[in-house]
Amino acid sequence: MTVKADDGNGGTDTIAVTINVNNVTEFDSAHVPPAGTEVVLGFIENLSATPPPNTAITVSVDGEAATVQSVRATGKLVQLSVVNQIRQGQIVKVSYTDPTEDNDDAAIQDEAGDDAASFTDQPVDNRSTLTPYRPRPPTLLTATADGSTRIDLSWTAPVDNGGRVISGYRIQISPDGRQTGLNVIWNDVVANTNNSDTIYTETGLSPGTTRYYSVMAINSEGISEHSNVATGTTLTTDGTPSAPWKLEAEAIGKTRIDLSWTTPGYLGTSPLTGYRITISRDEGNTWDVLEANTSDTATTYEHTSLVPGTIYFYRIFAINSNGASVHNPEPNGHVNATTFTLDAPDPPVNLRVVPGDRQVTLIWEPPTEIDELAILTGYDWKIRYGDGVSEGGWNPALVFDCNPCQRTVWGYKTG
Repeated sequence: MTVKADDGNGGTDTIAVTINVNNVTEFDSAHVPPAGTEVVLGFIENLSATPPPNTAITVSVDGEAATVQSVRATGKLVQLSVVNQIRQGQIVKVSYTDPTEDNDDAAIQDEAGDDAASFTDQPVDNRSTLTPYRPRPPTLLTATADGSTRIDLSWTAPVDNGGRVISGYRIQISPDGRQTGLNVIWNDVVANTNNSDTIYTETGLSPGTTRYYSVMAINSEGISEHSNVATGTTLTTDGTPSAPWKLEAEAIGKTRIDLSWTTPGYLGTSPLTGYRITISRDEGNTWDVLEANTSDTATTYEHTSLVPGTIYFYRIFAINSNGASVHNPEPNGHVNATTFTLDAPDPPVNLRVVPGDRQVTLIWEPPTEIDELAILTGYDWKIRYGDGVSEGGWNPALVFDCNPCQRTVWGYKTG
């Protein structure tokens, strides 16, 4: 087309003007189907079957980026497959950035080759029928001492928030770090942090303190399982080591208990030289020294020559040239084990009954097997007659080291 313009001298000039018009493929709407595995974008025109790269389209779910696994274009739709399923009630938004300035097949295009315009944070109609659930546990928990009174924690948010925003974390400690088995103990440091931060600092601890931590994630549906266990030990101020940890006691037989433990988290300012082991026979009320110093850094010990069927309680301390640590921090500050009880003897053999006048005589041979640590203390007997039962026994003062053995029971009429 041409236009006339003032030439500045009272006259006019004729100017040719060319206007280029670029057609744009318009975005219409987006939704999440009931299965919750896709985000579907709708456009007003049929699209080229060549989809844009995954990186051109971003999806956010409850404000967090969702991973787009694949993109497919068909008809007027672009279908985005997401890694984590989208749940009921989640807020979903989608953005698209045209990868290039010109019309080309690296973008969302209609069949005429016109690119779709970029758009940002368009709301998505979430029609998912999948119900939410409590989150998966956090991962990669670490605990790092920062001085003698502080331990810093950090972790990674759950890979699956359960379809609800993570609203906080529960931080717990345990006296021994166990998550399975009997007498598992976990207590709250913080019941709910009430934020999505993945760091926490516990302060006000005593020097040389060992802590076992675990973290759980919280959403509106509930609380996750525990994360991994992380151990942190504050530094001591006098150069002594911190306490050994995870002390365990296991009865191996009737007269032996084996101890094992883990090296202290902080060794102090001089090398570890050994361990002190103390023992209690009255449930921890009084303690005696079992080993003043093992004089080596081995983390096992065999306690032998014990009494069968007896419970023993143990504590352990680490030693370096600066002194000894506090004792292990297990529940109640100690662990225990009970030696095996003695085996009951086999029954007597070759029993014979010899009737007499108002008496019967019992003749037998001793058991063929008696526990090597046991002493035979006597025999019991039982006689049935009519509707009655009579029973009794003999102690070693009456029957001792006999083979065969013989005793007469009075008061029974023969026949």
